Formats: sequence, structure tokens, C-alpha cells
Amino acid sequence: MGITALVKPWSGVQRLPDPASDLEQNDREAPAQSADDPDRLHISVRLTALIEDAAPVTSDRDDFGISMPRHGLAAIWHRYRGARLTEDPTKETELLRRNHRVGMPDLQDAINQMLGRDPEQHRPPRLSWGHLIDALANVGVAVTEQELIDAPLIIELAPAVKAQLADTGP
Repeated sequence: MGITALVKPWSGVQRLPDPASDLEQNDREAPAQSADDPDRLHISVRLTALIEDAAPVTSDRDDFGISMPRHGLAAIWHRYRGARLTEDPTKETELLRRNHRVGMPDLQDAINQMLGRDPEQHRPPRLSWGHLIDALANVGVAVTEQELIDAPLIIELAPAVKAQLADTGP
């Protein structure tokens, strides 16, 4: 079995809890964050299981979303994977702060974190395999999170996401 992650632009509005609120967590008023913020990349990911000798099985809805800065140090999700920019670590940090643009390695790290595929990254309390596991169960395929984590993963970018990555200027 293999897994395909289709990465699409996310165009909805996200509501985030207000951490400064004195209200109980479920009662906090959440400010809206628009997905058209030019400084952030907003994507959604839908997973498909590619089963040998069977039709592909796709989740019935997006499995998770990611929002990340388009440039600067914060756009580096886990680790910088490019060529060394200078031998001086302080200068390199400053160059990355000014010049780094989000790219495929950053998206790969973000997706791998959400799916628990990178043991070097913090693992979220709940991985994003639930919808795919349910879809597989609906066609009679029992699978565990660990089996999905261990399966090969192919990340496919929708044309609009490819265009956004190519246009990550300030």
C-alpha cells in the first residue's frame, strides 16, 4: 500500500481560540483568520490509499490543513535543507531571515509532522489519519496508523499550490 497526499490551496476562514480570554475554552470568542493573507500559505491535504489490485481509497473530506508563513525563518517548518549560505552561523541565520521562501521541503516537513512520519519532530496528540482509516474500513480494509505511517508517501501539489510556491516573493 502507498499513500498520496494531494496538497490544495485552502480558501476558508479559520477560527482560532483566543488564549487571552478568561472564558472556558469552548466559550472563547475566536477571531477569524482569512486564508487570503498574502504573508501566509494556507493549504489543505487530502489523503488517498493506493491499494495493490484495488481501486484507490480517498478520504471523504480534507484530512488536515496547514497555515505557515511564506518567508523568513518561520517558513522553515523543521530544518533548513538548502546549501550553506555562509560559514558564519550568525550571518546564515540573518540571510535566512531575510531571504528564505517557503518551498517543498518545508511542506514535506509540515505534512510529515501531521502524519507522525518524522521521529525528529514533535508529534501532535492526534495524527491526521482518521478520515483515511474510516474510508478504508468502509471498503473492508482494516489498517493501523502505524501501517499508514510506514507506507510510502507521495506528495502531489495542485497547480495553484505550485504557482504559490513559485510566487513567494515579499
